[in-house]
Amino acid sequence: MDGATGQYRAAGCLRRVKNPVRLARAMLDSQSSHVFLVGQPGDDLARARGLDVVDNEYFTTPKRRDFWLSKKKPQQQQKVDEHGTVGAVALDLHGNLATANSTGGMMFKHTGRMGDTAIVGAGLYADKDVAIAW
Repeated sequence: MDGATGQYRAAGCLRRVKNPVRLARAMLDSQSSHVFLVGQPGDDLARARGLDVVDNEYFTTPKRRDFWLSKKKPQQQQKVDEHGTVGAVALDLHGNLATANSTGGMMFKHTGRMGDTAIVGAGLYADKDVAIAW
């Protein structure tokens, strides 16, 4: 989110975009009419814009896979409080604020579930005076 202009772009439920924040930034920089893309269209737009796309396995590490296997139980909802959300706030040379965040989501949630990380006012916010990513 660009605090100077209030403009915002986001993408969620992606499977192949290596750096989702770069996709959101590319959408913002191009003044894309796409404000929020979800799923395959986001992956497709990233590819069309020349951004890095990777096989989904890129996002899996042996440690995380072992953790998932140790907690997964058939027919039961699991609660896992560990997740990998990151956020950043920036102040440029002209005093303009911006914010961005990204998450791999939470384990054991239904396919297609999207959290609030990419939602203005719920996961991030920026204006001329303040920028927050949580």
